[in-house]
Formats: sequence, structure tokens, C-alpha cells
Amino acid sequence: MNAGQELGLLGAGVAFVAALCIVPIARFVALKFDVVDKPGGRKTQRAPVPLLGGVAVALAAVVGVFVARAVGANGAAVAFGGFERVLAVTAIVFLVGLVDDVFKDRIGPLPKFLAQFAAVVILFHESFVRAATFDARTGDVLYLVAITLWFLTVVNAVNFVDNMNGLCAGLATASLLVGLFGLGSAEARTALCAGALGGALLGFLPFNFPKARIYLGDAGSHLAGFALAYLSITFTEGFLSGSESTLGLHGFVPAALLLGLPLFDLLFSVVRRWRERRPLFHGDNRHLSHRLVGAGLDPVAAVLLLWGVHLMLAAAAVVTLPQDAIGRFTSLFVILIVLAVGSAWLVRADARRRGTISPSV
Repeated sequence: MNAGQELGLLGAGVAFVAALCIVPIARFVALKFDVVDKPGGRKTQRAPVPLLGGVAVALAAVVGVFVARAVGANGAAVAFGGFERVLAVTAIVFLVGLVDDVFKDRIGPLPKFLAQFAAVVILFHESFVRAATFDARTGDVLYLVAITLWFLTVVNAVNFVDNMNGLCAGLATASLLVGLFGLGSAEARTALCAGALGGALLGFLPFNFPKARIYLGDAGSHLAGFALAYLSITFTEGFLSGSESTLGLHGFVPAALLLGLPLFDLLFSVVRRWRERRPLFHGDNRHLSHRLVGAGLDPVAAVLLLWGVHLMLAAAAVVTLPQDAIGRFTSLFVILIVLAVGSAWLVRADARRRGTISPSV
């Protein structure tokens, strides 16, 4: 274990304890001010559930970062110079999600999407300025398109899997901790932020699984999604290495596998909605988790199974990291085939149980 990982572990431990203390307070505040998710429509809970879990996770992560940074590991000092912009744009995405939680989903998907895009523009503003003034090579522009799509895709993929108790928090925790201890990081600040957020989410989980006493809300899922989008490419050097002709796209493979289940669930949902000619970002109860329940599993077993699949995909990210470009793309292709076959079987099992097998199941 290197110094960065030791610091990340310290941050995770502090954030975990902080979350155990802060989440009950956030729950009390949410109930007092009626910041709750009420039953009805696609909401299957029997009573209103507080929505400020994301605030508790954010506060616990901040406590973990600052306490671990102050105490240090092996006396290592952590400089955050240049990292403030990452934290600032993550805060923007978090706050937009929080506003949506407080005002009960009145913002709509478009403003949230625009806020996510604005955060990416701020984060990579030098590259956007060069592209806008035509002072950029073709490879630079393609890189900018790739990195923008990556951030927008990951944020929405993580938000999409926040559809069953414990699922989103568990998947995000697994990605962060596997990234920290399986892939490592040369930057102590990256390791610290990953450990603190992972510890905070882990401390949140007992209040969200198997029974949800509080939800992450959009604030929590957007915070986790944007942080994972940045940390995953930092851990794996996705889009950051290679020649101009490839843009280092082979680095995308371990990053994608590290976030495997959320990304595949997003792909699964988008393809299905496109085939049904429905709005791509119109929520429903037909994600992979719901299909597992429809096929006969109870919700707790479905979440545990998806956690297990995601851990295997994250482990595959560790395996593919030292491979060359051909090896990485071959591994990704094989994994996608396996997931496609498994999801096709799951869809038919769900449809068979409901007695309705059709091309759009």
C-alpha cells in the first residue's frame, strides 16, 4: 500500500464514522422541512422517505478529506493546488441536484443536463476556449468531445441506477474503493478524495439498505456520478494517454469496466426506450434491478446480485489495466457479449413470468 492509498484509507475511515453521525441529522432535517420522496406513481414505498442523504454524504466526505489531510499518513502533506476547480464544479452539479430534491423534481431533465455540461465546460475551459477560437488540432477537438460525453454519460448512468434501495450507493462505493486499492493513484489528493467519498457512501448504506430510511436523492447521485467520472479516468488514465490518432481511447476500457454496471444499465435502458420510441430520459421501472425482481428475486437479493456483478466488472478493470489496446478492446467485447446474453435471458424470464413475451419486452 502506497502513501496515497494509506491517506485514502484514513479519509475513508473518518468519512465512514462521520456519515454514521450525520445521516440521522440529515434525516431529521428532511422530515422537519418536508424534503421527502412521497409514494405514488413509480414510487413504491409506503411512506414518505427523506431525500437529504446526498447532503449527509457530501458533508461526511468533506470531514474525511479535511481531517485526513490535517492528520496525514506518514506525515505526507497533501497539496490541493489546481484541484479546487474539480471540487467547485462537482459542487455545482451537487447543488443543482439538491435544488431538484428540495423542489420535488420540478426542474426537469434538461436544466440538470445543461448544468452538467456547464460543469464540464468550466472544468476543461482552456480546451473549450482553444476549440472556440479554432486554436486547436483535430485531435484536441475529438478529445474534448470524448471527455464531455464521458462525464455526461457517467453522471446520468449513476443517477439511473438510483432506483432501488442501496443499489446506487453500493455500486459507487465499490467503484471508488476498487479504484483506490485495486488501481491505485500517484496523486495523494485523488486517493484521499476517492477514499473519503467511498467511506461516506459506505457509512450511508446502513440507512438505505435493505430498508431505506433516507434516500441519496439527485444531490447524492449527481455528486457520486460526477466524482466517479473524474476519478475513474484519473485512476485508469482514460482518454489521457496515447497518440493523437487513438486519443488513448484504449484507456477508456478499464475506466468503463470500473463503472460497468451503471454504464451497462444505461445502455440497456436507452436501447429499450429507443426501440419503444419513448423519451430516452423518461424514468420507468424496467431497469435491470426491476427485471430481476420481475424474474422472481426479492429486491434485496436483486441488489446483492447486481453488487456482485459490478464487483466482477470492477475486478476486470484491474485485470485489463496492464493490457495493450488490442487486449483491452477484446476483453471489453467479450464482457459486453456476456452481459448482452445475460440481460436478454433476464428480459425473457421477466416477460415469461408476467405472461407477456413481445419484441419490446
